[in-house]
Amino acid sequence: MPAGACLGTDTLLDLIEGRASAELRATAEDHASRCDECRRVLSSLAREGTGEESTLAADEEAPAVVRDELASGDQVGRYVIRARLGAGGMGVVHAALDPELGREVAIKILAPRLGGSAARTMYEERLRREARALAQLAHPNVVAIHDVGHVGERLFIAMEMLDGDTLAGWCSAARHSPREILERLLEAGRGLAAAHAAGIVHRDVKLENMMLGKDGRVRVVDFGLARTRDEPGEAAGAQLGAGSDGSLTTPGAVMGTPHYMAPEQHRGEEVDARTDQFAFCVALYVALYDARPFEGDDLASLASAVERGAVREPPRRRGVPRRIRKALRRGMAPRREDRFPTLDALLAQVAPARRARWIPVAGLLAVGAATAVALHHTPPQPCDGMAQHLAGVWDPARRASLVAAIAASGAPFADATARTVVARLDDYTSRWVATRTETCAATRVRGEQTQDVMSLRMTCLDTRLQELGALVDTLA
Repeated sequence: MPAGACLGTDTLLDLIEGRASAELRATAEDHASRCDECRRVLSSLAREGTGEESTLAADEEAPAVVRDELASGDQVGRYVIRARLGAGGMGVVHAALDPELGREVAIKILAPRLGGSAARTMYEERLRREARALAQLAHPNVVAIHDVGHVGERLFIAMEMLDGDTLAGWCSAARHSPREILERLLEAGRGLAAAHAAGIVHRDVKLENMMLGKDGRVRVVDFGLARTRDEPGEAAGAQLGAGSDGSLTTPGAVMGTPHYMAPEQHRGEEVDARTDQFAFCVALYVALYDARPFEGDDLASLASAVERGAVREPPRRRGVPRRIRKALRRGMAPRREDRFPTLDALLAQVAPARRARWIPVAGLLAVGAATAVALHHTPPQPCDGMAQHLAGVWDPARRASLVAAIAASGAPFADATARTVVARLDDYTSRWVATRTETCAATRVRGEQTQDVMSLRMTCLDTRLQELGALVDTLA
């Protein structure tokens, strides 16, 4: 908690629920002794937590949604509960059916841990924060939010149902190549970058908050700690739920996971997109090397290692280029200004190099002929051939497959629809190739643009191409 700052929502909850460290309690008590408003709020919450204010009596008749457990068939809004999926720091998640749209959803409901109105309001604000963060995004690598509402006195969020495993589980289940790991983490990185572009900071980036669906797509989940950049509020690190002994194994850490936290989180300062970048690099390091980048058996020693930038020398692993190790060190720099300016810039540095496609040449005669052709033709320009990136996304085979799929619908307007769709996609991909060629030429031919800017724009174009591929898959 920054010196002089008022106690934030999560700090107050940690103090009342006994998760605050001894250091945080001392700092908060010192502040409350000088701040009438914080002293009043703490006093009110303490009374609620001990039952001195009126709460729902144990023998009071309550609607189903106020019970700690929901049974199959219970209703939350229009949704019908199927089964409990799990519980987190803020709420319980259930599988449910949306009968109006006939689809499975995940319902997150505020956990009934405190009965007082002030505490309940604080928890609801956390869930609203998650809802606001997700509602601003529509990205293939971010979990989708469908609905927000109240049932009884509780707030709920209806989200996309994800059938799969976390990247933490995926990494531990089998040994994967560095390229496979990079490709999975890059998907999560693109989702985070989209959140940053919308002004949203996740604040708890880790492998456990990246889900690999059975459809093969990675989504970033659990924006429960997120806050938009322009939203006033508490600092992040002061709410770390470590025990009074500084143990990292004490459950209840609510404002970031210690081993992933940047120095500014440990210090209790405000966070930004570069804080997420730090945590993303920790996640990538863990996934690649099956080891943590910073040593520390307790919170104090871990924070010290992070502050000093004492990154462990990673074990040698075949297939992890030096440029990636260098990029990870920069992304985990103690000072924010020494990290990459954006997550997109980092992603451009760690993206796997494209595999060269070799065409076998049979015999010396063919080699000689190829050499003669090369000598009599102008060598290719550095930005030629951008259309090759469309292979497998929008090429003659994909075009024919899409036209056939539309025709197979049997609709009387199928032919006209196919012509319109193909024309639109041809136009889009033509402009995409032209933009990529111009982006390259601005740096490598005319020297008008820096390499970093080109990398950022290329990453954006690659994301657009990935989204186009997903669209074509859906249409087909």
